Amino acid sequence: MQTLEAKELIALSEAGFTKPVFKHVKQLHPQSVKLARIYPLENGKIKRPITEFMGVFGGVENNWGFAAIFYQTDKNEISSMSIAPEDKVFDHPSGPSLSLMDFIRQFKVDWQNSQFHALTCDLEEGFSWRGNALRRLMLCVEYRSTLSRATNHFYAYDEEYPVKNRRGICVVSVLMIGDRRATLEIVAVPTEDDVLLSGQLSFDADSSATQTTNKEMHRSCGSRVS
Repeated sequence: MQTLEAKELIALSEAGFTKPVFKHVKQLHPQSVKLARIYPLENGKIKRPITEFMGVFGGVENNWGFAAIFYQTDKNEISSMSIAPEDKVFDHPSGPSLSLMDFIRQFKVDWQNSQFHALTCDLEEGFSWRGNALRRLMLCVEYRSTLSRATNHFYAYDEEYPVKNRRGICVVSVLMIGDRRATLEIVAVPTEDDVLLSGQLSFDADSSATQTTNKEMHRSCGSRVS
């Protein structure tokens, strides 16, 4: 497991820890390992992410792939074009130049992940591209969301070592990033002056495996962030 220069390790368990575990940690890792029990609170599923920001669960990165881009001129000529989606190449005399993605963001479409959508955009008079007066854009677009099917588990955090009964919260989010299943674990523990956050993102070796259940979870968190 790569901890990315983590300063400490937090071992979490719903069942608690045996005396040999406490003895081992106290003797060999007294300053770098914490032991805590967690108690399930709530579970929740995000069927369709509808926001660009999801708190501790990370961001939803929306990508669009263009299988075909055609334009129709004011003379009804239809030709294909090859452009970068964010380049401001569509000129208009009464406003700033626009990009292909500026048009995409205006569509009121029920975007379905990893599906193609055929879109037609009728343009106002005056739009042009490379000196060509434009009448219409016709697009074949594939929408891809790289974070989906998140299942979130919320726990109460009760530290047993080194600070007995220090309380906090723990959130475990099981999600798909592309075609890989990942687990994101966040622990938040308040102190007198601040809140200490610890987290770990791990990928399953077999993304097609059965989703982790609460009872199977006995994990650790690294990468302390103050």
